[in-house]
Amino acid sequence: MGGLKRVITRIVLAFLVIAAFILATENSDAVSLKLLHLETEAWPVSWWMVLSFFFGVLTGQLISTVNHWFARKSDDTKTPG
Repeated sequence: MGGLKRVITRIVLAFLVIAAFILATENSDAVSLKLLHLETEAWPVSWWMVLSFFFGVLTGQLISTVNHWFARKSDDTKTPG
């Protein structure tokens, strides 16, 4: 069963890589982002997508690590009854 799971995971990852490549080649128009009075340099849309994905993964990992740390800390402070 583990072998089947590994094969399915590789197929899904291959599909995601192909989809990301297609999106990156189709979204090559340079855009600049504006937020209030701040404006960024013009980069291709694909770069903004990759950056947003990267920062989303990084934020998720950070929140997960902090949550795990607090859970372990609260388990360590509990004393058996």
